[in-house]
Amino acid sequence: MNHGVRDRLAEAGKLESVVRESAVLDDPAHPGADIRTPLVARLDATADRAVYTREWFGPVSFVIATPTDPAFVTGRFTTLQVRRPAEA
Repeated sequence: MNHGVRDRLAEAGKLESVVRESAVLDDPAHPGADIRTPLVARLDATADRAVYTREWFGPVSFVIATPTDPAFVTGRFTTLQVRRPAEA
């Protein structure tokens, strides 16, 4: 794990609504490897938009609470798309 990923993981750990901290895992097949479980944080779809719309490389996951109105979910999350490599 590089320093940038470690920095983002530390930054995510400062969010107010962390549900589960990232934990270090040991792998006997790879002694000394820096292996982590994902940090999980609960966010609000409206209040935390600036958080979940930026890129978070590394083991960071979000559970995003939304209003029950399907139109809100459809409209709000059209900005979130899976990034795919350009086809050759």
